[in-house]
Amino acid sequence: MSLPDRSRALSTEALAGQSPGPIQRAVDLLKLLAETEDSVAVRDVANALGLPPSTSHRLLRQFMSAGFVVADAASKRYRVGPGLHRVAALIHAKSHLATTVQPFLDELTRACDEASIFAVFDPATVSVSFIAKADSSQALSYRLSLNTPVSAYWGSSSQVIVAYLPEPELQRVLATAHRSPVGNRPPLPEARYRAELAAIRRRGFLMTKGHKLPGAVGTAAPVFDATGVAGSVTVTIPEVRFQASMEPEIQRLVMQSAEQISDMLGQRRQDSE
Repeated sequence: MSLPDRSRALSTEALAGQSPGPIQRAVDLLKLLAETEDSVAVRDVANALGLPPSTSHRLLRQFMSAGFVVADAASKRYRVGPGLHRVAALIHAKSHLATTVQPFLDELTRACDEASIFAVFDPATVSVSFIAKADSSQALSYRLSLNTPVSAYWGSSSQVIVAYLPEPELQRVLATAHRSPVGNRPPLPEARYRAELAAIRRRGFLMTKGHKLPGAVGTAAPVFDATGVAGSVTVTIPEVRFQASMEPEIQRLVMQSAEQISDMLGQRRQDSE
């Protein structure tokens, strides 16, 4: 979209509602940068967003500090910076990965009629988020939100990823250890936590109860791509429906699904200790 077209579009949006706040201004600037073929000047931003030049300049400087734009001192124009390219690449990668794993989650849920999810680790926030899911048909089941950061320290979906993280990333997880989201349990002593991670690497899976969701039993296995751990597959079952006799079959299904996705991503499960 050309700058004049973009200016008219944003002006129409502004007329339809109230004066934009700082978050809306940032969103509008992101849209402008994404839709503009080349660089922008302060006056371009001011005209497109309906802002004073001083406000537009301040907004651009804030984006510069975040690495979202870079400035050309000679032309006094701004273009997309490495920080914004990185965010866009991460969003694209997650979207592609979610599309790739969805058929496997659908198959897993059909096999056990329980909710299944795919989780990935975000080093920027030292958290885990669910990027794809398949819901159970049963009346009592968990409806999980996607792309929302959750604990990287607690829960089977997280710990089977953490067990294979490089040491620097593991150190960051340990440094941000906190009480459990459910039950308010304190973090484990580091030696014990590391021992549990080693046990995960030997078994290839982990089952936990009530770490992140009240009354939830989660069974998870790690997924690998060509570079290392790429995420995890988890089946989540309400504890009131879970029976010990279900464990072997759920574990088998989860590990089988994780191995199939790892194959698709270019690497089978790593060697255990």
